[in-house]
Amino acid sequence: MRYTQNQMYQKINTQYKTETKPQATAHLAQTMTLLNMGNGEVEEEIQKNLAENPALEVDEIHHCTICGTEISFGSFCKNCMNNQLNQDVQYLTFVSIREFPTSDQVGDSDDYFEDGTVDRQTLPEYVLRQVGMELDDREKLVAASILTQLDDDGFVDVDVLELASYYHIPISSVEKVKSMIQHADPVGVGSKDAQEAMLIQLDELKKNKEIPELIENIITNNYHTLLKKQFSEIAQQYGVSIKQVEEIANFITENLNPFPARSNWGDVRNPKENELLQLDAPDIVLSFLENNPQNPIVIEVFQPANSNLILNSNYHAALKNVDKETKMKMREDLEKASLFIKCLQQRTNTILRMAQILVEIQEQYIREGDKYLKPITRAEIAKKLSVHESTISRAVSSKTIQLTNKKVYPLSVFFDRSLQIRTEIKEIVEKEKEPMSDLEIVKKLEKKNMHIARRTVAKYRDMEGILPAYQRKEKTK
Repeated sequence: MRYTQNQMYQKINTQYKTETKPQATAHLAQTMTLLNMGNGEVEEEIQKNLAENPALEVDEIHHCTICGTEISFGSFCKNCMNNQLNQDVQYLTFVSIREFPTSDQVGDSDDYFEDGTVDRQTLPEYVLRQVGMELDDREKLVAASILTQLDDDGFVDVDVLELASYYHIPISSVEKVKSMIQHADPVGVGSKDAQEAMLIQLDELKKNKEIPELIENIITNNYHTLLKKQFSEIAQQYGVSIKQVEEIANFITENLNPFPARSNWGDVRNPKENELLQLDAPDIVLSFLENNPQNPIVIEVFQPANSNLILNSNYHAALKNVDKETKMKMREDLEKASLFIKCLQQRTNTILRMAQILVEIQEQYIREGDKYLKPITRAEIAKKLSVHESTISRAVSSKTIQLTNKKVYPLSVFFDRSLQIRTEIKEIVEKEKEPMSDLEIVKKLEKKNMHIARRTVAKYRDMEGILPAYQRKEKTK
């Protein structure tokens, strides 16, 4: 959550004594704003301040943020390295400098960064790009309204009459927009539920492929009966063999997906292909010293290339030779420049300290994998660092981390309380001799002191792309 300036001041006043100086209040407010940004945004903010404030300039000599030693661009600080190795520390910590692309470098219509990695794009944006060219301005507003209401499965219950009335367009136009969204990629997105999504997918599928007779009728009229695998009841209703109904059920399993957003966007059914946040450069990189897993973990926090800012010495010297009014303006510039430099340093320091705590708590997860992730909260980290919980929320927001397996994740992965249980569920299913029901999985988890409801198992199983027991059983036949 971002605060307005007034909200920020009110929040600060409830946490600190009333005699806090305005400069300190401004320092905290600006630090919080910078902390909420990713490195690309910070780079833009730096460029903006450099352009607007002549008292600010980039130091051509790079210094280590931790110890102040002169360092080469993009390299570790040798002084910090030696000091930490001599102290036989558990983790090695460095701050490095890296160039990050800003929004004007990437371009609004680009899908790729210069190194070829895919830029982040939401599902609504992705679908709107497909259908937008064929819509007029009012229809685009309708499309945007529908798409921004999509849930995690890609569903939305569209009130056609309400949208038509609100945007002053015919009902037929709303129906047209809805249909275009449903037939865009991923097919079925924008449907009311799984049943409607599969019927839309069938509509597309039959353009290029022969579909089983009765399949549309069965999905329309017998969807829940089909889910319960009551094939004999369906066969009797339509006067066909049970085998024919089973073939229809197999066709649905192999060709249709009841959750369009999951199968084609974020791909929950194939999580290994989409578990990474596609960014060009992580904010934090974890590695092993000398690439040896037995060695200490190296924590490298990156900051933008132009973050090594200093006050313009010539600007300061010029104060002696100007009139009173100009001097006041120049001093104001110097104060703003000094404040911005301090806020940048505070941002880096907060992220660095947080990274150290996270690595300390989650070392086993980092070294051995998902099942060892410890459930922690942002409030717990805030307490350890003696800061407000909102500070940690900002430090986590929009940040990514590269783990020792070279994969890049949102920094929030450290706070994913479900990951450990989801990993256990995957292992249980992988080792099962006969497909286990969700209730049986619940009992298995209880033996490992993991207590969750059956419906939660179903949710986590679905998130990992694991089919229900009856469908897993079919696959083993």
